[in-house]
Amino acid sequence: MASESAPKLDLLKSAEKIYKAALVEVEPENLIRKNVSISNGRLTVQDRSFDLDSFHDIFLVSIGKAAPFMAKSFMEVLGDRVKEGITVCLPQTHTSLNKIACLPASHPLPDEKSLEAARRILELASRVGEKDLLFILISGGGSAQICLPAQGVSLEEKRLVTEMLL
Repeated sequence: MASESAPKLDLLKSAEKIYKAALVEVEPENLIRKNVSISNGRLTVQDRSFDLDSFHDIFLVSIGKAAPFMAKSFMEVLGDRVKEGITVCLPQTHTSLNKIACLPASHPLPDEKSLEAARRILELASRVGEKDLLFILISGGGSAQICLPAQGVSLEEKRLVTEMLL
């Protein structure tokens, strides 16, 4: 009887290892590290390459529940090359990053902070010129964290519709 349970236990252990390895592979910070690199003055993002000498400034916006982790990994690659950025995060994941403003906002329902975060991102984006790069990193929850309803739609109406869709 004991010998029959041993193969099941091995299968469970193997399944757990596979599951944990899969989670590590899709962690936002690992995805950034795998897909963003700099070599010989060229920034490569997946299959796109950018000659950094061709650009004046680099800006970063990161939104969603994984925003601070993605922004941190992105900054590890680009460092001082980023002029300015915004990361919108859950209050409990607030982090300090050089040159990056960390704005707390709500999830899953947008709030006043979500409105402010959206306004701040629009203001930053309006300053991005033709010779600049703006990177936007998005993870789940971003649509609640930055919310700027259309004219005539109140925040309360947006919250109500969002709540009904949950």
